[in-house]
Amino acid sequence: MKRMLIAVTVFLFLVGFMGTTGASTIKIDGLNAWTVVQYTYGGIGHTSYAGEFLLTIDGYHTSGYCMDLFDTTWVPSPTYYNIDLVTLDAVSVIDTNDFMNETVAAQAAWLMNEFGGRSAIENAALQLAIWDIMYPLFEYTGGGILDGIISTYLTELGNKTYSGYEYMIVDFDPYAQDLLVKVPAPVPEPATLILLGSGLIGLAGFRRKKS
Repeated sequence: MKRMLIAVTVFLFLVGFMGTTGASTIKIDGLNAWTVVQYTYGGIGHTSYAGEFLLTIDGYHTSGYCMDLFDTTWVPSPTYYNIDLVTLDAVSVIDTNDFMNETVAAQAAWLMNEFGGRSAIENAALQLAIWDIMYPLFEYTGGGILDGIISTYLTELGNKTYSGYEYMIVDFDPYAQDLLVKVPAPVPEPATLILLGSGLIGLAGFRRKKS
């Protein structure tokens, strides 16, 4: 009976792990080639910076793009502890941004996977393309070469979505903007976790019956 309870506990833990990977230590180190941009949101004009964040997550140096227009991020940032990393298919647990959903998160990850980490102008275009697919009221108004690159990215995107496990959302609320980041290692596939949990339960039952 004791083995059975342990196996069930492990299984429930693994299922819960599918949505978030637990608390991480995160620091925003700097910016990788940023550009001043103009856009409107709901008809109101804004001037901001667009580009790529450089981060350290649990000692791993990586990069990310903003998934949140409405919070302020300080660069470089202090070290944040106990910050959740959320899988793309579980972004509903982040309740600060009604525009972020599973499909949008997977599309943003596809864009970052294809076009991230390039020149200043390309990084800015990627950030603007991500905001464009996230926010129905968002419109880039700066024109110029950025406009053409954004259009190219969105055309290439179409209905494509990223289906791997190398990208997650940093749930920074209330400290900073939520970020799409490339994580140190792929998150285990949910199906694998379920099979592992089921196997543990079956093994515990077999041992109990044998004894």
